Amino acid sequence: MSYLKNTLENANYLLICANDGKDIIDMAKSEKPDLIYMDIMMLGAKYYQVMTALQSDPETKNIPIIIFSEECQKANRIWSQLKDARSLIVKVN
Repeated sequence: MSYLKNTLENANYLLICANDGKDIIDMAKSEKPDLIYMDIMMLGAKYYQVMTALQSDPETKNIPIIIFSEECQKANRIWSQLKDARSLIVKVN
């Protein structure tokens, strides 16, 4: 995650970081980001619950979401597709 964060900041993107699912939803509503890049492993909620909340809210439903996962599990890919995530990116060690 820090590699991607550094890469995006070096490309002059402004990043806003949230600590848990509730923060993601609150910050999406207040900051209106161009993109949400969300790790599957988050505190306070399951990623698909956060995606459902974001996509059912008129204020945030048009913000594209990219999912970041440590594992390339078929279930993660299917849930991401069902929830209309733009992409699922798998961490590589």
